[in-house]
Amino acid sequence: MRETFRTYKPTVLIKKPENESKPQPDIPDRIERFLNNENAVKEGKLILFDGLDNVNNEDEIRDILLKRCSGSFRIKSISDFMIGIGMAKSLIAFDTRIVGILEKHFELKVKSGKIQSNESLYKTLERKLREVCKEIEIELSLLDRMLFKSSKISVIEYILKPECV
Repeated sequence: MRETFRTYKPTVLIKKPENESKPQPDIPDRIERFLNNENAVKEGKLILFDGLDNVNNEDEIRDILLKRCSGSFRIKSISDFMIGIGMAKSLIAFDTRIVGILEKHFELKVKSGKIQSNESLYKTLERKLREVCKEIEIELSLLDRMLFKSSKISVIEYILKPECV
């Protein structure tokens, strides 16, 4: 798994400039917390994946990683990370775009912030989408990437037109 992590190249690994005029995401601060987390990095070595080679369940791996990254990353970020490095096929990263599509086209009445902050709700929605994906024979992670990359509403509306369904 260490090799998998080495191929993952986060786009923002720098501290915020002191004179930054616009508020920026807290990614550098979270990365700093992660690098100081003894469950993830010890004596300058990445130990985040230690002991996971024999764990085959993606949900279980994510739960372990969540505990190891406590205070640095939450369930959406860990899910996105696992999907991005090819470590998960049955997870989804409920970001604002994906939740927006579910709100608009499938009448989901929950905002992304609530989903991302409530692990139980997150996993329940994910389990339901996993069932749908099983029926249509598509991996949940692929649905995640398709929705994210095609989040322009015009594309989604086109796909959902009655003559296309």
